[in-house]
Amino acid sequence: FDPDITCVGKLIGGGYPIGALCGRKKLFSMFDRRNRDHEDFLYHSGSFNGQGVAMAAGLESLRLLDKHAIDRISNLGSTLASLLRDAADDEGIKLQVHNIGPLVYVHFNPEPIYNATQASSSFTELGELVYLDLLLNGFLTSPRQMLFVSTPTTEKDVRDLAGAYHN
Repeated sequence: FDPDITCVGKLIGGGYPIGALCGRKKLFSMFDRRNRDHEDFLYHSGSFNGQGVAMAAGLESLRLLDKHAIDRISNLGSTLASLLRDAADDEGIKLQVHNIGPLVYVHFNPEPIYNATQASSSFTELGELVYLDLLLNGFLTSPRQMLFVSTPTTEKDVRDLAGAYHN
């Protein structure tokens, strides 16, 4: 796989707002300010261009996010999804839990989710209440019940979060 352009967001900022465009030199030379007199020059600006703190956090994130780290957080994501399914089963709550690697999504919907319409129907009052309860118990998640395992996350964190859902 050899793309012409790759767009990366959020992940590389280590929690700071930053994104990156990566690509072939031939394409990106059009943005090089040293070539601003060239007819193919394209001006590009942005609020966070060259933002030092975000770039330093991004470089450190990329340094730490090696294959071992990706495998570890992916396994933690699978563990979290499994523990959340078990908690729902124990409480008799019908829901769907999906995960891809470190990304986990809880759908308060008893039916399987196959498309965006079905997924959006799972944004329920119960989900909002769970979000608020988790927040009051020290877990900052997403009101939409999107959960993200990251490199600082430990096995204990995953078990504690699943336990908070269980309660």
